[in-house]
Amino acid sequence: MPNQSINDFINGFKGGTRLNRFTVEGNVGTNTSGSGRLLTPFHIRSASLPEATVGPISINYRGRTVNYAGDRVYQPWQITVLDDHGGNPSGSENLFKMFHDWHDKINSHGSNVTSEINPVNLWQRTWTIKQYEVNCNTPLPGRSFKLFNVWPIAIGPLVLDMGQDNTLASFAVTLVYSHYTYDGAPVSSPSGT
Repeated sequence: MPNQSINDFINGFKGGTRLNRFTVEGNVGTNTSGSGRLLTPFHIRSASLPEATVGPISINYRGRTVNYAGDRVYQPWQITVLDDHGGNPSGSENLFKMFHDWHDKINSHGSNVTSEINPVNLWQRTWTIKQYEVNCNTPLPGRSFKLFNVWPIAIGPLVLDMGQDNTLASFAVTLVYSHYTYDGAPVSSPSGT
């Protein structure tokens, strides 16, 4: 390793991936059909590929700990959304309002109940995340994720500040989901082999 030259590095490193080559797409909120409104990928300023862990089941035996694989847990997922009123005076395209309306339909601020008759089908969404090659035309292998049963558990504040020039407003949204799939994932066989 210590004798590697800069040419060895250049020939061995293929350019890396870019943090800013990604899209996130998903419907925000609900309507009577349950489809909500599509959040365009242009409004997501930052996100991450989802995190999942398999917890250990620890068993003590004669002073040693043996760890077995436990259950998979999917961590909450956070995105940062560029605030956009959509040019609609009625506010129907206001993303901050749309997320709050979605949140309110899940559990109303005033009545403390859901506003949907069949809530799970109407307020849980499917979202996709894709990380792209440098040319932004092709998703990287293993970097296209589909998140199922997505809904917001927290909507961050929209910070207002008269001292901020040349800055667009944004806010954070924390979402949870039941599970994800990704391209190239191995298909499990029924026999477990």
